[in-house]
Amino acid sequence: MIAVLDLNVVLDVLLTRYDSLECSEVLSLARSGAIEAILPAHALPTIYYISRKQLSDIEVRRELRAILRMVTVASLSQEAVQQALDSPISDFEDAIVVETAKEVNADVIITRNVNDFAMSPIPVMTAREFMERMFQV
Repeated sequence: MIAVLDLNVVLDVLLTRYDSLECSEVLSLARSGAIEAILPAHALPTIYYISRKQLSDIEVRRELRAILRMVTVASLSQEAVQQALDSPISDFEDAIVVETAKEVNADVIITRNVNDFAMSPIPVMTAREFMERMFQV
């Protein structure tokens, strides 16, 4: 299964906020190889910038290195940017996530803000919903 992670999934883990437990579990699945987690390239500098408000440069870089051992970073193609600019999704960053998901043939987008992706052709769910579906009995 290929899952594209919105940057808030990583931020929730790094900054221990919202559903950080479920987000950590998603990353654990990626680390174990149970899923292929994709992080759009544009997310990394944003994660760094936001995390630096609470963590030191050394801490953020250490955490990003750990994240990079769990996820694959998807390049941002010019075509994806153009498609995002033309997207009916009003938030450009969210449109980039959707276009990345389309380019990598993702099965799902995992985010905290499901409503922001209402126009996505790729299924979207929270980390909690994803974990519940992965472990349905």
